[in-house]
Amino acid sequence: MKNNDKSYKEPQMVEIRHIRKERSFTLEMVHTEAKGRSFMMGSEDGHDNEKPVHEVSFTYDFELGKYPVTIEQYMYFVHDTDSHYPEWLEEGNKYNIETGDNDYYKKLDLLNLERQTTPIVGVNWKDAVAYCKWLSEKSGQDYRLPSEAEWEYACRAGTPTKWSFGDDEEELENYAWYNKNSKGKTQPVGTREPNPWGLYDMHGNVWEWCQDSWVDSYDNTPRDGTAYKNESTSSKVLRGGSWGDDDINSRSAYRSSWDDDYIRCNYVGFRLLRTLS
Repeated sequence: MKNNDKSYKEPQMVEIRHIRKERSFTLEMVHTEAKGRSFMMGSEDGHDNEKPVHEVSFTYDFELGKYPVTIEQYMYFVHDTDSHYPEWLEEGNKYNIETGDNDYYKKLDLLNLERQTTPIVGVNWKDAVAYCKWLSEKSGQDYRLPSEAEWEYACRAGTPTKWSFGDDEEELENYAWYNKNSKGKTQPVGTREPNPWGLYDMHGNVWEWCQDSWVDSYDNTPRDGTAYKNESTSSKVLRGGSWGDDDINSRSAYRSSWDDDYIRCNYVGFRLLRTLS
C-alpha cells in the first residue's frame, strides 16, 4: 500500500539482544508524526461513552508497534523473568492447556509452533505493563502501553470514518479478523490489510490494553494525548475489538474495559508504544 501521508514513516526494525542469542528478537515500530497535530476523538454516531467528540492536540511524536505483541515475543519475557505466565501456561491454573481441566484456551491451539505469530492472549493489564518495563530495561528505550488518545489517533490514521478504511462494513473482512471470518480463534498478525499508516490488526484479532483508567465519557479526559488516570478504579480501557466480536466493536472510536489484574481471557492482548525525545 503506497502511503503519501506525511504523518507516516516506514516501519523501523528494533533488535532486542539477549546474552543468549536464541532469546534475541526484533520488533517493528511505526513512527507517527503527532507533534503539532490534532485530531477529533470520539464519535457522535457511537455510544454515549464515545462522547463528546473533542479535539486532542499532541506536543510529541511516538512510535506504535506495527503489530500486536505476539506469543513468541511475549514468551521471551516470560522465560527471561520466570514470571507473568499467560493464564494458559500458569502452573496450577485450571485453564493451563496441558494440565488444566478447562478447555477455554485449547481451541486456540496456542502451543502449535505455527501459532507463535498470533497475538499473545491470557494476559492482564499488569502483565502488559510488566512486559513494557522489562523491554525498556533490555533495550534502553522507553516502551509503554499507548494512551487511549494515542491509540485512536494511530488507528484512525487521519480518517474521520467508522473504520480506518471507510464506512463500508462489507470491506471489514479485508482489514480485520472478527466473528464472521476468524474461524473462532486468533489469527497470525499482519495477515489482513493495514491501515493507511501501515499498522496491522488495529481492527479485530485481539482487544488491546491502553494505559487509561476507564471513565464513562470524555467530559473530563485530557486533551493533550496523555492517559486519563483515576486511582479509585481498577478498570482499564480496551480498544480494537477481537476475533470473537461483531463488526461494530472494531470501529476506531469503540471503547471497552476490564479490571486491570483480575481479567485474563482468550481475546485480549496489547500493542507497544515507544516514546520519542
